[in-house]
Amino acid sequence: MSVPKKVAKELLKYPNVIGYSKILEKRRRKGKIVDELCIQVHVREKIKPESKLRKQDVIPKIIEGYCTDIVEVGDLKIPLPPTKSMAPSKTEKVRPLVAGISVGNRAITAGTIGWFMERNSEVFLGSNAHVLCDEPKNETSGEKDILQPGAYDGGTEVVAKYFWHKQIIPFGEAECDVAKGICKVLNAFAKLFGRSTRILPYAEVANNIDFAVALMSTPYEPRFFDVKFPSNKYKFAGFGFAGSDTVSLICKQAYVVKAGYKPVGYDVADVVAGDVLHKTGRTSCHTSAVVSVESAYEVVGYGSYYAAFDDVVLTEKLLEPGDSGSSAWKELS
Repeated sequence: MSVPKKVAKELLKYPNVIGYSKILEKRRRKGKIVDELCIQVHVREKIKPESKLRKQDVIPKIIEGYCTDIVEVGDLKIPLPPTKSMAPSKTEKVRPLVAGISVGNRAITAGTIGWFMERNSEVFLGSNAHVLCDEPKNETSGEKDILQPGAYDGGTEVVAKYFWHKQIIPFGEAECDVAKGICKVLNAFAKLFGRSTRILPYAEVANNIDFAVALMSTPYEPRFFDVKFPSNKYKFAGFGFAGSDTVSLICKQAYVVKAGYKPVGYDVADVVAGDVLHKTGRTSCHTSAVVSVESAYEVVGYGSYYAAFDDVVLTEKLLEPGDSGSSAWKELS
């Protein structure tokens, strides 16, 4: 059952709230799941005791007849700059190109080659927009050169040229001036009184994917550097693009397909809560995580701005800085 949209708009008015599950979830009590449907609200930090909050900042315990369940997810943001790789060979020159190794636009640090994507019989290198272009909120990238390894890892050789990315719409740019004005005033008061929390208006226009492709000029092989995900045992779920110290976000492959790009050699998976997703990235190599929320609305930090993402997957910790662009895979039962 879906959470009513009017409830979603109301939730974002509370300080510290950065997202919610778009479907009713079972409540969590002392780390255990109980058979009680609730509205799961995601906050940067769960303030305890509740008395530390102003009365007007306390999220109601019941909304539209459903209990609320407050879940701390941390500060969601794109995980850059990179950190030291667990496998240094992933940050070196690798030819032919394969998935799971260091890559990046010349203007950024480094991310991960997620997988190879096909459109009209042409094959592209696929990763995040914030990995393959210089500024994802722009319609195109000014810098076109794609390096492997990425510049952060000492790369200088151009292996591909930026081709296209789904433009990231910054949070609030498409919203009404009145809402932005109110939030600006409230946030100014919060800053004045030393509060780290911020109030963000609900974005009617939200993003679905952080995704880009580049046209390769170097030979490639559609395989992974360090693991095997057989096509008869795994399906493509999407691209990891953001997270915090405790959770990660995956943009769904269904929206990538809608944009015209399909994964080479694999079918696409539908993901539900409880599924286990695998990835192999530049930094943390092969890891897996359980899906916590199959459809979430979250606000993500992009350094100098925020962007709202609608219908993304929230998992346990899966990504580290430098793993941006890693493809996520569902193991079939």
